[in-house]
Amino acid sequence: MTRAPSLAFTLTAEQRQAVTSTALRQLVVAAAGSGKTATMVAKVLYAVQTRHIPPEQILVLAFNTRAANELGVRIAKALQATNPKGTTAPDQGVVTSTLHALGLSVVRQASSAPLQVVTEKDLLVTVVQDLVEKNDEFVDQWLVFRRFYAVPLALPEDMTRRARWRRFLKQQGRQYAGGAGFMSIAGVLLPTQFEQAVADWLLLHGIHFRFVPWQYHSHALSRWWVARFGVLSGKQGFLLARGQWILCVRGASTFVGARRTPGASPPIILSLTAFYDGSWLTCLRTSLARQSYDLSRAAQRLPELLSRFGQPMVAAQWQLLQQVVHAPVKSTAYPAFFDMHKPMFLRLSAAYHATLQAQGRIDFEAMLTRAASCLQQRQVVHRYAMVLVDEFQDTSRAGLTLLQALLQQRPQTEFFAVGDDWQSIYGFAGALPEVMQRFSDYFGAASIGRLTATFRFNQTIADAASHFIQQNPEQLPKQVRAFGSPYPQALQVVYYAHANAMASLCHACLQQIADATQASTPSDQVITVLILGRYQHMQPGQLRDWQQAFPRLQIGFLTIHAAKGLEADYVIVLGLGRGRYGLPSGVAADPWLQALHQRGSPYPYAEERRVFYVALTRAKRQVVCLVDKTRPSPFIADLPASCVTYKR
Repeated sequence: MTRAPSLAFTLTAEQRQAVTSTALRQLVVAAAGSGKTATMVAKVLYAVQTRHIPPEQILVLAFNTRAANELGVRIAKALQATNPKGTTAPDQGVVTSTLHALGLSVVRQASSAPLQVVTEKDLLVTVVQDLVEKNDEFVDQWLVFRRFYAVPLALPEDMTRRARWRRFLKQQGRQYAGGAGFMSIAGVLLPTQFEQAVADWLLLHGIHFRFVPWQYHSHALSRWWVARFGVLSGKQGFLLARGQWILCVRGASTFVGARRTPGASPPIILSLTAFYDGSWLTCLRTSLARQSYDLSRAAQRLPELLSRFGQPMVAAQWQLLQQVVHAPVKSTAYPAFFDMHKPMFLRLSAAYHATLQAQGRIDFEAMLTRAASCLQQRQVVHRYAMVLVDEFQDTSRAGLTLLQALLQQRPQTEFFAVGDDWQSIYGFAGALPEVMQRFSDYFGAASIGRLTATFRFNQTIADAASHFIQQNPEQLPKQVRAFGSPYPQALQVVYYAHANAMASLCHACLQQIADATQASTPSDQVITVLILGRYQHMQPGQLRDWQQAFPRLQIGFLTIHAAKGLEADYVIVLGLGRGRYGLPSGVAADPWLQALHQRGSPYPYAEERRVFYVALTRAKRQVVCLVDKTRPSPFIADLPASCVTYKR
């Protein structure tokens, strides 16, 4: 350990090097618990006291308002504490802000008219409600989007072997009355998700049907209907009450001259191509409207239908839509399953921006882009000689553009960024983890440093977490050195037989922690325990009872995302299994989000892996992972056995 000149607190050699470097562009790759905030505070003090950079020319940017306020308080206290006795305190004019607050300040300086800023989610909620009330086609599209969001979507066309289709059917479908398929909202079992979507659409519009063999199918048709695995062949279809048929098939281009009852309408043919590009909805609506079907009451039925399949809008869906309205939607840029929703995305984006313009408002994402433009055009000239960014791995594309504009306006402005790509877990909110790996591409030649000494946890946790996260070769390598006190069985993996047993097991873990700390810990010392879950609904119902039963333990529950940046003596991680709400999460695997960014790691569950790494590195003494014995998380196999105590 060494002491930097003019600083009142001790730094490691790595921290000192980062603090005293005068590199024009500098990236510090930091381990969890390595003193990132202390390094930033020291960097500011060194700049003010030793390099005599005026405080008001220093800009410090944090990920959120809470972090910005905390940084501001620590910098102010440090400046006061290190001011020589008997002299006037230096001007504490260091600006601490978030990127959004900075963008708002720049845009307001450049605008003569009052500026009204609206959050993307608030405006989206209003726009969606308005579209549902006024646009029948949007109602159709919204039902399909809500139905298939975060649901693996596949058809026989996507499979090379029958066994793969059967496996997908078993995992994602339903077994019912001796058959297998996909259940519609009304409880009708359909062979494919294509037909499931059609059944739900018919229910939305109050159109009764039976899914039965098509009586006019003939061997002649089979000749040119090359269907896979016996589905989408035209042999079965939807028979409506008025005698109209709807058939879902692989290809409809040759479906000409099919036999039908004299005077009856020809069958409505919906092809796979129409399903994948979303045009099947228009085809179905147009065809049935011509036959005087009443399709005007879908908006009234929609809420009840959505409630029946029990998938409320979640934060990730709103985040996806927020990015949709700002991203260019080009069919050539996205896979087929994304194109299925492209018509709805385009309609939503157009209505969103029309509403912004009509109300004379601006949203936060556009605000960052406009702020960058104001700086590039020198409508606003900034004064900063040094810009520091914390949690740099969480920077969005718009935020990156604003930072680049700051530096382009004054190329001699020093830029210091600190972050940990191992903890980049906000991809759903637009964060670009590659900003760490491609720092020089974005900002030019740079000095790359590391903070590898962690003061939070012990070496067992450090070795296990580091080994686990570096299974992904895309992560920047670090050799983490831990200075936390050793602790027996610092990483435990405990298995439960069924979901109901997890709460009992969690209670047993708390009892174990209480017993272990009773004799070794002073009675007035608080022992903190964080129970972590991938989702908020995983909070144990017995939490309040546990808090009362173990008064010496300060027990809390947080999602892993909410726990980022925090620490506790003990951490219990719930629900380490496979499935929709497991870890890795089935919900989080969002191909649409990756498609919008035109990126995505080829390494399986790359971001979910980082989520688990964040959970592991919250603990100072011990981590206990509760694992589903019947469907264990694949992440458990990647933990080094030498660091783990297994309890079955």
